[in-house]
Order: sequence, then C-alpha cells, then structure tokens
Amino acid sequence: MKRMFVEERGNTRFPTGPLGLTPAVPDEARLFASFEDFERLALEKAHGSIHGRRLRVFEQQLGLGDVFWCTASGAEPPVVFVYTDDQAAAVRASGIQRSWAELWYAMVKPYDEFGYISREDVEIVVDSKQNFDENYESNWRYYST
Repeated sequence: MKRMFVEERGNTRFPTGPLGLTPAVPDEARLFASFEDFERLALEKAHGSIHGRRLRVFEQQLGLGDVFWCTASGAEPPVVFVYTDDQAAAVRASGIQRSWAELWYAMVKPYDEFGYISREDVEIVVDSKQNFDENYESNWRYYST
C-alpha cells in the first residue's frame, strides 16, 4: 500500500497553498492504512438497529417468564440469558431458540440494507447469569472478548 502511494504521489501535483507555498507532502514512512470489511459492517449495523423498544418486544416474545435474565445484543444476534446453567441447558434442549432466530431474522431483515443477512446466518445463543458471574467475573468486557 505504501509503495502504491509513493508511486502515485510521484505523478501527483499538489496545489499550492496560501501565498504560493507548497503544502507539506504526506510522509509515506508514517503512512497508516486501514481496511474494513463492508459486509461485516453492514451486518453489524443491521443487528445493532434492534435496540431499545424493539429489543424489549423481542424479549417479551421469548416466553421465558421468570427464568429470563437479559439479552446481550449489539453487532450480532443476541445472546439470551437465563439465571442458571440448568435453565440454560433445558432451554437449549427444547430447541426453542430456532423459533427465536426466526423472530430475530424477521425483525432485523428490514434493516439489512444490502441483503447480506440470510436466515441461516441467524443463531440465538442461550447462556446463563451463573456462567457470566462464575467465569467472566460479571464483566461484559470479559464476556465479549
């Protein structure tokens, strides 16, 4: 990337600044290039659009009652938390998270501006507050890394 910049800079005339002074030419030795995957960013934006009231609607439709603790959502489909490891195992064994994935997909699809999200890409993970507390020190930063 730096080589390309140096080659192109050699063919580029920089406009003069005030009083006819030539502006400083960027120093290729200190050049920093950063790339992002557009599809990943678009997916994160679509999933991140489900927050606030929309997320509360999703949580109410889970049908977990008193065993529901919270959801952790943001750039991906949410993680649904119940209180104990036993409750999480029972929910996973029931297979209900497949219907939750259908629900999430229906909610997020209108925000998928570029058509990147497919139903097969949406998976709802079930975890427990017990696991969060015991293995991640009740810290969202530790949990998300």
